[in-house]
Amino acid sequence: MTRSMRFKVSVFLLILLPGSVWLYFRLFAGTVQQRAVSPDGNAIAEIRIYNFAGATDASTSTVQLRNKLNPFRHIVFSRLDYGGNVKLLWTGPKRLLVECVDCPNLRVVQQEEKWKDIDVVYSMHQ
Repeated sequence: MTRSMRFKVSVFLLILLPGSVWLYFRLFAGTVQQRAVSPDGNAIAEIRIYNFAGATDASTSTVQLRNKLNPFRHIVFSRLDYGGNVKLLWTGPKRLLVECVDCPNLRVVQQEEKWKDIDVVYSMHQ
């Protein structure tokens, strides 16, 4: 193998490997706790739990939205999971209710009220 060919292969692998890791974490990481399809079937909401934290840290709960034909999700709500129960409910084709019941130590990291044409409404009970 020539030096030029080795260089091209090395560059290709340096791009391919991180790209593959990014794609894996973007599409498959986390555990799906709840999945809800909008009444019109065009959007999908998921609660995903990420347990990447250390032994003394809390896991992260997220609410993610995506279009039915697009595998890439967008995080609209993220919190550190110190207990409580997050639930999803579509109250209309373009309106998602995120409800947290018994959330005494709610630590919100991210909270968006709109994604594309979908309104996200929150109800936090402590």
